[in-house]
Amino acid sequence: MTKEARWQMITATLLIIGYSGYYACRSNLSVCRPQILEEFASQGIDKAAIGTITFWGTLAYACGKLIWGPITDAVGGRSMFLSGMIGAILFTLMFAFGPAPGIFLVAWVGNRLVQSMGWGGMVNVASKWYLPKQYGTIMGFISLSYLFGDWASRLILGKLIEAGWGWRHVYVAGAGFLAIIFVCCLALLKQRPSKVNLPEVAGSDVEQEPLKSALKTLTSSPAFWVTCILSFVFTFVRETFNDWTPTFLVEVAKLAKDRAAIVSSSFPLFGGFSVLLVGYLADRVPKGGKSLLIGFGLVVAIPMFFLLGSVSASSGETYLIALLGATAVLILGPYSLFAGAMALHYGNQRTAAAAAGLIDGIGYFGGMISAKLIGDVATKSGWQPAWQILGWIAALGVCVAIPAWWLERQSR
Repeated sequence: MTKEARWQMITATLLIIGYSGYYACRSNLSVCRPQILEEFASQGIDKAAIGTITFWGTLAYACGKLIWGPITDAVGGRSMFLSGMIGAILFTLMFAFGPAPGIFLVAWVGNRLVQSMGWGGMVNVASKWYLPKQYGTIMGFISLSYLFGDWASRLILGKLIEAGWGWRHVYVAGAGFLAIIFVCCLALLKQRPSKVNLPEVAGSDVEQEPLKSALKTLTSSPAFWVTCILSFVFTFVRETFNDWTPTFLVEVAKLAKDRAAIVSSSFPLFGGFSVLLVGYLADRVPKGGKSLLIGFGLVVAIPMFFLLGSVSASSGETYLIALLGATAVLILGPYSLFAGAMALHYGNQRTAAAAAGLIDGIGYFGGMISAKLIGDVATKSGWQPAWQILGWIAALGVCVAIPAWWLERQSR
């Protein structure tokens, strides 16, 4: 193996492990939500209240994506990637040890704001190390970070709950996991090949373009903005599963809290396999092919949402895992294209983080609405109409995928 190939492998591994670590301080609220609801029910903390906290946290995350993207392109992805880790650790400890429940909103909003540095930082670093023809495949592998990171975090934290740990101890464990990963990335992650005496990848000359001019080119592309709308749709769906699956499984399927956390981990686990397949295909399909992959996933996922609405206490764990896994395969693979391969395609090395930030930031406005809307609907009307909302949102996405296909074919 050449020195260049070795360092590309090291960089990809650190980015995957590093961003996976973020989820030890993000999936904890979803996994611990049943415990928190039980402990603070007498103080007015119900699903709607947690939905409100999640709403404001997701708003902070979305705004952070928009803010940090251009800054990351200006100062470098490595420093932002590491800064996000430090902030996530501190705010997670604040959530656990602050005056509950009053500190919950501040700590969660702060956590999501600093975590929004992570993805743009990672995309910025990736743009320096890999060629455009590798973007789909490499971002497929790197996107495993938020899927297997979510899966591993839910599984490990769920096992801690199963062993009798309280939610505060679970939060401390998550902060500890991320702290260990931070030290590894601090020591080994490099911003670009020249930091280890390797030649820069082809196309680095584009970085000489003024950032303001490059941003103007990016934001004048209709195809880019349609991609942002599709990101809104997919993030709405994904965040519903991330935020509410354990609670849904406890309340409707009547699973124990620890089993709900473990079963919910099947969503990111199965989604990971889809990400690898879609990433591989993205580098090989003709123009317009990415939009076709996206549209296909939405069309087939719509019936899955209505099946989730029919889940009951008699639904076995095997059925639940199969249903969650099938939905993940259809949603998470196409979702991974937006702030990964497509952000690198539209943003290139000069504005990769800004492109990812805009795509992801607009997407997380969908997640913000999801957090509040699904919590309110599930509280007032039950889970069946909540899942039906996802079906209609997906149908809207199918309509957007049609012009996306045409615009993608016309793009550079």
